Amino acid sequence: MAADAGTAASAAPAKLWTVDPAGFEPNLPPAGRSLFDFLTLRKYGETAEYDIPYPFAALLRKIERQLKTEDSGASGLKRVLIPLGRSLQRAAAQPDFFKYPRVVVAAVGESVDDPGHAGLLLKDRLYLGFQERSNTIEVISYNEAAGRFEFQVVNNYAAGEKPQVSYANRAMCTACHQNSAPIFARQLWDETNANPDIASRLVAERRDFYGYPPQHGVDIPYAIDNATDRANLFAASQLLWREGCAAPESNAATRCRAELLRAVVQFRLSAGQGFADHSPAFRDRVVAAFDRNARNKWPGGLMLANPDISNRSVNASNGANVAALFDPLTPRSALETWPANEPATLARRAVAGLAEFLSEQDVRRLDTQLVRVAPHYRRSTYSAACEFRRKAVHTRRQRLDFDCPSVEQSEPRASIRGRVYIEAGKINGGSVDQLTLVDDKVKRVMTDLLVQSSNDPVLNRPTIVLRVARAGRSARTADGSSLDNIRFTWPPTVSAMAARQPYDQSFTGRVTVTTFNDFEAVNQALDDLANEPVEATTGMLSGRPFRRASVMSALYARLGMQQLTWCCENDSGMGPLEVAVNRQAANTNSERGSVLTPFYRYCATCHQSADRLPPNFLEGTPAQVAANIQHCAPRLEVRLAMWSASPDQRIKTPMPPIYALYRAHTTPESWRDSSDLAALRTYVQNILQKESRGLANDVSTLPGGYESLRPCLPPPNKD
Repeated sequence: MAADAGTAASAAPAKLWTVDPAGFEPNLPPAGRSLFDFLTLRKYGETAEYDIPYPFAALLRKIERQLKTEDSGASGLKRVLIPLGRSLQRAAAQPDFFKYPRVVVAAVGESVDDPGHAGLLLKDRLYLGFQERSNTIEVISYNEAAGRFEFQVVNNYAAGEKPQVSYANRAMCTACHQNSAPIFARQLWDETNANPDIASRLVAERRDFYGYPPQHGVDIPYAIDNATDRANLFAASQLLWREGCAAPESNAATRCRAELLRAVVQFRLSAGQGFADHSPAFRDRVVAAFDRNARNKWPGGLMLANPDISNRSVNASNGANVAALFDPLTPRSALETWPANEPATLARRAVAGLAEFLSEQDVRRLDTQLVRVAPHYRRSTYSAACEFRRKAVHTRRQRLDFDCPSVEQSEPRASIRGRVYIEAGKINGGSVDQLTLVDDKVKRVMTDLLVQSSNDPVLNRPTIVLRVARAGRSARTADGSSLDNIRFTWPPTVSAMAARQPYDQSFTGRVTVTTFNDFEAVNQALDDLANEPVEATTGMLSGRPFRRASVMSALYARLGMQQLTWCCENDSGMGPLEVAVNRQAANTNSERGSVLTPFYRYCATCHQSADRLPPNFLEGTPAQVAANIQHCAPRLEVRLAMWSASPDQRIKTPMPPIYALYRAHTTPESWRDSSDLAALRTYVQNILQKESRGLANDVSTLPGGYESLRPCLPPPNKD
């Protein structure tokens, strides 16, 4: 019997977040250190110290030396200028917003080649936000050992000063970074200097910002946006690695992760074109485990946290004021939901996501090793009938098109379509649009193959041999096998390449494609690792986070490859961890029962620290705090009053922020009618009434809006 709508709704399984925006995580890393620490910490004698060059352009050059230059010649470090933004530092440069814009930096390039060292995998894993007027760098960087992004602050970053680095108050950071990772605006990125109006105002102030001209196109913020989108998937990929393969029997979980890793390596070697998802081992060990665990752990599906905040246009009238609609504090709905009843799709998502944890250099080294041992492994050949067409594209350049549609039904067989260019009697490049190999009823499709130039003469020969590559590496099928060569033949009576023949010529022949099953070396290595005790493999296949250093060093060792120095898992000798000071607990207890108690209980996480941003009006003695709240009263009244307005009518985000309420063990619904909210509002309203000020819960009629209200803190004492 069908259930009524209410019963059906109540019985629907709950959706779970891959990263819970209301969850609590410790400020200090539970394991390991941030990538920024590995980049900047240096050991002097027995003491580890940060080596952070000044000025900021010097720090950027230090980072750039770790990144490959793009094929276009562009830097692997992308930078945008945001004079009127939405960060905690947005008011620091007031009124000189365009003279001292905030610069946001993202590493998007691959690691440089470094013999003997695996290199720092900075791509999508390092983000900086620098505000010159506050002498502060905000850092988000990945922690491989913990499998999460870390939030850090560099204070005192100024000429002649010693920078002070600490791990930030994570709860404060994740109020905006609700995905516990970097965030960025959606296109058209109007806040940045990709906006011509913003760029022109920046040019009027300075020609150069930290070694960087202020004018560029949308390609720069587009690259940063893509990087943050990829980074947003890291937590989901780690969750699937840890819990998707979980099993009561440890050996079953280990074999699941070994099979998942096999697919990851195949996916990267094939340049993202696939992996052997048809194999019984992947189906039985990975998909079956994901099916079981998804139904048990995430029956309603997995919600992916959203790294995108709304695009915001800025002008002289709105300035540094951030309306509720554009405030990163406003809760964002899930980017998408991954259904639990599609385990094969979840498994494919895990493979593609975990593939991002290997660097291009990792894959190139592995490919080189497999090519070296390839002749020791089984060859396979595939063939098909072909049609060729030769024509001139220049007086000395010919083009040979080939189309081999594989109409035969015997196996193994191939089909291939593309072209090759002949110049001065030799192969001078070409491309393969699509190559399909069929064997044992398994179809492997390859695209985007480039024909390598050759010095072998091809004129007047009935056979030409092509070698192809993809992404600058060996061309490989989805199961990891390498493509050795492609051999075209035609009858000797056809002088296809002869210069004396008519330039427009059609004829028939055959193609033979040869592959090496050299990936069998990886298969054997992973099987061996899966059979070893977890402790013997540094836990690479355990329920710990997926760690590039552990995984690839173990695999390289099994394959007899050169052992490298790996980063960034071993944090021994890096010195003590520093965390931003927050005295919330102490003051909350000391002021228990006072009229200030609700402020400490609900506001101290963000507003009681040594930093002035966000306004630290709860810092100091009770008398100092009372004076600060009095100074802040007009703004506090607006933020508290927003709880009485419907979400679509709010001109500013309410305070405390919604996710801060969850961490305080309450909900927005309970908070609106709570005695604590009433106490906060009464305290603030009494201040305003004593000052003979009207209540400021409607600031839309004020000439300068919210920003015209008295600041939360008096100017700092310069004595």
